[in-house]
Amino acid sequence: MSASKRLRSEKSSTEIKVARTSVTQLLQQIDAKFTSQRKEINMELLQLIDDKFAEQRESLGREYRESEARFLNTLQAKFDAMNTEIHNLTKRVRELETEAKEVNTLKQQVCELDAQLAAKCNAQEVADVACNLRWHGVPHVEGENLNTLFNRLCFSLHLTPPPRVRSIFRVRPRQRNSLVDPIIIIKMDHVREKAVLLRAIGVHRQTTKSQLSLQLIGFDSPAFIYLNEQLTKTNYEIFKHAMRLKKQKRVAAVFTRRGDVFVKPIDGGEAYYVQSTNELSDLSSDVGEINSSRDAALENNSFQ
Repeated sequence: MSASKRLRSEKSSTEIKVARTSVTQLLQQIDAKFTSQRKEINMELLQLIDDKFAEQRESLGREYRESEARFLNTLQAKFDAMNTEIHNLTKRVRELETEAKEVNTLKQQVCELDAQLAAKCNAQEVADVACNLRWHGVPHVEGENLNTLFNRLCFSLHLTPPPRVRSIFRVRPRQRNSLVDPIIIIKMDHVREKAVLLRAIGVHRQTTKSQLSLQLIGFDSPAFIYLNEQLTKTNYEIFKHAMRLKKQKRVAAVFTRRGDVFVKPIDGGEAYYVQSTNELSDLSSDVGEINSSRDAALENNSFQ
């Protein structure tokens, strides 16, 4: 009984060992197979991940290249537009420079034409007043006869018959109740008639060593009267300017002839015709303006 049990026990123990060994081998086989499959799975997963990364890199690279191309195209379009605008602006600037040169040329031509027109207008004005004389210092008397006064002056100057006169009249005074008598304008019939009268006045001054006076025309007064050429506004300004230079001893003499102003240099040169105050600029200096009407009248009444 005990031997039989021992035999069964040994047999059972042997079977258990065999079974254990089989189980162990089976577990080892399963483990080896699982390890092999895990390696295969890891390799496939890594390959899948690499493929995904490669796909993402390709996609990102493609998008980058497309974005770069779009950006470069946009920049190129803007650069082309800027170049076109710069070209148009450069062209416009050149056109404006050309137009500015033309405008300057036209402006210069207009200035020259304006100066020529002013000179012609002044010449025409001079021609219009070439026969006129201005008579200063004659008192205004109600009901006066200016022709009679003129004839008395001519007789005193030994001009018989008197030079022919087209008209003689007083200028309307600029201010009411003025203390200065209005001047008398004498329009001679011809320049020759005016020259004859002025020559007679010059002879009188040389022979008598005195100026014309009111006594020569019937007034009981030794006050001076002045008879000189009428000047245009332009020539009157030139005459005043030249007279200031004469007072400063920058010119030797100033006189008028047929309404034009002539200046004789201080160095004794020939007298020359002055067309504008600019011609006297080299002789000018800073001098005060003459505001006194009496001084202005004396300047206009001086021949030399």
